[in-house]
Amino acid sequence: VLSRKAVLEEVNSEEREKLLSGIAEGQKLKGTVKNLTDYGAFVDLGGVDGLLHITDISWSRVNHPSEAISVGDLIDVLVIKFDEQEQRVSLGMKQLSDDPWIGIENKFPINTSVMGKVTNLMDYGFFAEIEDGVEGLVHVSEIDWTNKNIHPSKVVQLEESVEVMILEIDEEKRRISLGLKQLKENPWQVFEHKYNEGDKVKGLIKSKTDFGIFIELEGKIDGLVHLSDISWDDDEESHRALNTNEEIEAVVLSIDADRERISLGIKQLQGDSFNDYIGENKKGSRVIGKVIEINEERILLNLAEGVNGTLSQKDFQNSNIEHSLEVDMEIEILIANISKEKRELTLSIRALEKQDERNALKENVQKNKEIEEASKSNIGDMIKSELQEKENEE
Repeated sequence: VLSRKAVLEEVNSEEREKLLSGIAEGQKLKGTVKNLTDYGAFVDLGGVDGLLHITDISWSRVNHPSEAISVGDLIDVLVIKFDEQEQRVSLGMKQLSDDPWIGIENKFPINTSVMGKVTNLMDYGFFAEIEDGVEGLVHVSEIDWTNKNIHPSKVVQLEESVEVMILEIDEEKRRISLGLKQLKENPWQVFEHKYNEGDKVKGLIKSKTDFGIFIELEGKIDGLVHLSDISWDDDEESHRALNTNEEIEAVVLSIDADRERISLGIKQLQGDSFNDYIGENKKGSRVIGKVIEINEERILLNLAEGVNGTLSQKDFQNSNIEHSLEVDMEIEILIANISKEKRELTLSIRALEKQDERNALKENVQKNKEIEEASKSNIGDMIKSELQEKENEE
């Protein structure tokens, strides 16, 4: 004797088998929404349940199935996959309409502006729907020209309608890069058009780093004064003397608006005493120096304002100078070597003495030559005179 339950289960099983046998991929069906989950919805197809995944509900962003459908709704679906062995049916709703991404590049040319609705806010940017089912990302770096780390929520709100610019489209990967800052004036280009290399600018010191200082300029953009462009002399000492929020003047050294880089210099505001000095006093020049410091290894001499040179103790001790040197004493020395990179001058007394010896030797040789030529000339004159006398006697 069969129970009623067993008979119903057998009948339902036969009906299920019959329904499944008639299902095929690409088939359009009607079904009733049976249950909603975070990942999708189960749809009753008349005895067989199919899964409608959340990503297949709409071409537009759907955060939860309840945003598009409700339990009990009668909906049209498309069978997008059917596993006969597992008896699983995958359904889709968005596949019943045209894919909005097809031909998207022709609809939205690069560098054109379009209105979009903010659909999602993330730490790295925000998404905006520019057409039903088509979203683009405004990366955080494309929100503002100067504030690279601004959070999207500081600029836009969900569901807000904003104007954005099309920067890049990859139809195959279904990616669109959008920009917000491109619809505003680029402060880097404005600065480039207004200033030239060599122009003077003023700004507040925004921050200090190991490699230099950043100065805030017009348009809230930053210019970098590299450590090597702070002072002609002691860069680190001059760097420490500068303070944040201090107003300072600088010279524009270079502008690269595309890379958003401006190089500034402080030392260029003043003449370069070192280069000016070596321009007038080459290697081998004789100069006067004033002793300003003496230690066991070297003697430091001031040659001009802002220009010093070093004389080694070994060089001095090997020289012909018999008296000792004292601070504030002036002596004549020779520039033995110039290092433009290190901005150093090496001085020498021995080289000066050797130069004097060579010059004295040259003068002596020249004098001997003159005496010899004079002697030859006198003998010739004497012989010529005697011959003239004999001719007269004859």
